[in-house]
Parts: sequence; C-alpha cells; structure tokens
Amino acid sequence: MGTTIRALAAGDVESVRSVERAAGARFREVGMPEVAEDEPAPPAELERVAAHGRGWVAVDEHDEPIGYVVVDRVDDAVHIEQLSVHPEHQGHGLGRALVDRAAIWGQDHGVSALTLTTFAEVPWNRPLYERLGFRVLTEGELGDGLRSVRTRESDLGLDPALRVCMRRDLSPVAPSLVIFDCDGVLVDSERLSVRIEVQLLGEMGWPVTEAEVLERFVGRSDEHMVAAIEAQLGRPVPEFLPTYRERLFHAFDRELAPVEGVVGALDHLDGVGLPTCVASSGTHDKMARTLGRTGLLERFAGRIFSATQVERGKPAPDLFLFAAASMGVAPSRCLVVEDSRAGVAAARAAGMRSVGYAGGLTPRGWLEGPDTVVIDDMSELAGLVERG
Repeated sequence: MGTTIRALAAGDVESVRSVERAAGARFREVGMPEVAEDEPAPPAELERVAAHGRGWVAVDEHDEPIGYVVVDRVDDAVHIEQLSVHPEHQGHGLGRALVDRAAIWGQDHGVSALTLTTFAEVPWNRPLYERLGFRVLTEGELGDGLRSVRTRESDLGLDPALRVCMRRDLSPVAPSLVIFDCDGVLVDSERLSVRIEVQLLGEMGWPVTEAEVLERFVGRSDEHMVAAIEAQLGRPVPEFLPTYRERLFHAFDRELAPVEGVVGALDHLDGVGLPTCVASSGTHDKMARTLGRTGLLERFAGRIFSATQVERGKPAPDLFLFAAASMGVAPSRCLVVEDSRAGVAAARAAGMRSVGYAGGLTPRGWLEGPDTVVIDDMSELAGLVERG
C-alpha cells in the first residue's frame, strides 16, 4: 500500500516516541549530544494531542509510524510543535508531506500561516524549512505566542542564539478529487434500506429499531451485515440477502430519488473541472441500479469503486485509498463526502479530509471529528470545495 498519512491515534504513542528518539540521535553528528539525549514528549501529552486531532503520522505498509507531526494554535498561525521522520525513511519527502498535512488542518480551521522554531545552522532544520517555503521572522514580527514559545525553549536549555522562528503563509488549496459515497450521499436510499432491514430482521426473529440498524449497519458492507445477523441468530441466513435485495430494489423502483441538492453540487464541480468518483460499500450491481434509477450513472462512468474490490471495507481505509490510486491522486489531495460514521472514520484512516452530510439519518455528532466538516445541506458543498 506504500506510505500513508493519517491521524495520530493513542495506540501510536510509543511508536512515535521511538521515531523521535531515532531522529534526535542525528544531533550527535553536529555536536549537540544534549539534544540527542532529550526525551520525547510524555505519553499522556501525545495522547491528548491525538484526542484533540492535532497530530498526524506517516505510516508504512504495515501501518507502523515512521514519521509524525504535532501542531497547536499560536498567535494567528498553526504552530508546528514537533516534526520528526525516522532516519531510515528520511529523504523521501515525508517531512514535506507532513508539513502539507499540517497546512491542510490550518486551512480547514481558517488559519493563514504555519510557524515553527528550529535550529538556524543544522542542515536538516532551517535550510530544509526554507526549501519548504518558510522564511525567518525578524524580532519585530514575533507575536506574543511565539515569544512565549521561545521563552519556554530557553527555560528547557535551548540557546536562543542558535534558534530561529519561521513562518510560511498559506493560500487556500482546493482538493484534486472529490470522492462521493453513494447511499445517503448521492441517492436518498438509506431511509429505504433501514426501513426494509427493520422489517426483514423482525420477520427473521431479531426485532430491532431503526436507530439500532443505523448504528450497526449504515455505511458497512453486505458481508458485515450478514455476519452480524448470523452471529445474533446463531444460524446461517442464506435467505437474507436475496430477500433483502428483492424488497430493496422494488422500493428503489418506486421511491428512490437523488439526495436533495446533490445534482446542483455535481453540476458545479463539473463546471469547474474538478474530478469526482464514487466509492461505496455497495456492490457494483446495486450502484448501477441506484445511480441509473436517479440519472446519475453516466456522470460517474468508469469512476465507480466498490468495497467488493478491496480486502477490507469501511471503516478501514482500503476502499478510499484504492479509489484515489485508481484516479491517480494522492490521498492528501482528496476530499471524501460521507454520511456514515464508518465512512468518515475510513476517510481519516486514509489521510483524507471529509465532509460529513448530516441532512439524512445520521446524527451530526457521529460525523464530527478531526479533518471533517459537517454540513446539513448539499448546497453547502460547492463553497466548501472552492475554499479548499
């Protein structure tokens, strides 16, 4: 799968501390053993960073962190508190990619710049950041927040004469690809699906409410749903999917329509030439039926991806990463439009920003979280995309 950038999780803490120790060891090469021996941030502090969505990790194909960045708000900017890449993986653009991820977070929060403090003469500090678009700030340009940062560094034993404060101004960056979920985002099918699932499961001996179905199944694959039903009933249910699909497709033919406002949003994206695709937990046959019934199929011809094409469905990142790779776009330049908790979790795991659509069945609180903007009306989507 290669390298991915995703949100820092509590389970990454010890791994990123190991990355920091390995990266810090290089300071012995430039006669700074005291920096090399400095301990990484305490686990509790990194766990707080993860809980507040202020950190990201670059992970290898085994999902093992090999680099990370931590940010906070200082003055009018997003301040990079720590950026480290394991020495075995340096020189491959991971530092740049992590800085770019911090920049995206800043843009999502309406911030106009990145700042950091670093060593002036260490080759992989100031000179590297200058290549990434940062400039050294003069004394008169420092805000109260950066002055406080510098004071704290001095208290920790870092010589202010060896350090510089740097800034990179940000301009809005629009995504290069918008990835749409299908059910509940493009087509108003979730209401029909949930209603039929409640009816059919009741007939099979498992009385459930619509809220329970929403919690357990919306955004998940058919395989996940069948496995959960079999576990609950204690027997195979070969009859479930054929009966479910027959009833669901009958309802589609009678009642299915596009999600309100989505046609206008798609017209706008087409008008500005922004590529789009579909990545859904549904099968290709199901999407051909729903998108065809609502007149949206031709818009996405050749750009429809199903969870049946990957090993793991949502909330794993596989489907979105597969869609991005198929479209030739880096995950960090993708925007996912989702209406399920599993879907926004998959986007975050893939290192993608997301828009959570709360105009359907899913409660707003289920969608809120790092790197996600929640909307109630699809007419808001075009403006969000243009602002990056």
